[in-house]
Amino acid sequence: MAGSITFCLKEKAKEFLRRLYWEPGHNIKEQNRKEGFGQGGRKAGQMKMEMKKAVKAAVMIMAVTGITAVPAMPALAEAGGSGGFPEKWEEVSVGASLKDIYTDKSMYSPGEPVTVTVEMNSHKVTGEETLRLQIRHLDTVVWEQERQLSPGSSAGHFVASLPGEDFQGYAAEAYLVGRDGVLDYRMTGIDVSSDWNRFPRYGYITKLDHRTDAEIAATLTRLKNHHINGLFYYDV
Repeated sequence: MAGSITFCLKEKAKEFLRRLYWEPGHNIKEQNRKEGFGQGGRKAGQMKMEMKKAVKAAVMIMAVTGITAVPAMPALAEAGGSGGFPEKWEEVSVGASLKDIYTDKSMYSPGEPVTVTVEMNSHKVTGEETLRLQIRHLDTVVWEQERQLSPGSSAGHFVASLPGEDFQGYAAEAYLVGRDGVLDYRMTGIDVSSDWNRFPRYGYITKLDHRTDAEIAATLTRLKNHHINGLFYYDV
């Protein structure tokens, strides 16, 4: 019994530490606005106090569960900044430069190539940035590619080859990296399954006879981008 409790504590601790150290991009300005701190953001003292509390909590969990270290997140560690993180968190605003990320299908057969598209706000891209795409299974990077962007780039397209295991899920993470570290971040999921019934995700469509071809295509694209792999059609 004690062993199972310790195991649960360790799993909870690992998850807490992942959230604390591995969250790659928070829109601090938006969070401040929602929490009533105004557009100017939190005061430095308040930020330091929150960080101290978080670190104390992490240390206590480490002491109780025996976890002695948290692996660094490779993408951010390689990107620069303080300890792999941006020097100024408020400058990492998710969606400011990277508009969207999506795959060309809602699910894939094992061994099938995966096309990932990252849309960008072209007026935000100066040509000094690189766009990095990492595909992970849990904490393991299974595919990675990086490319230098041209000024005014509006999209980046990647074709990835994933391991051949069936019924596997992956996270596709896009990082916009500048000279000072990570500028923006987007993520989507990838489902590699030979049978949609294993991980069904339902949606529905209706009244297609009242829509134009363009509207129908837009609806199906939206469902695909939400990884819907099972559709109900209502002909009423």
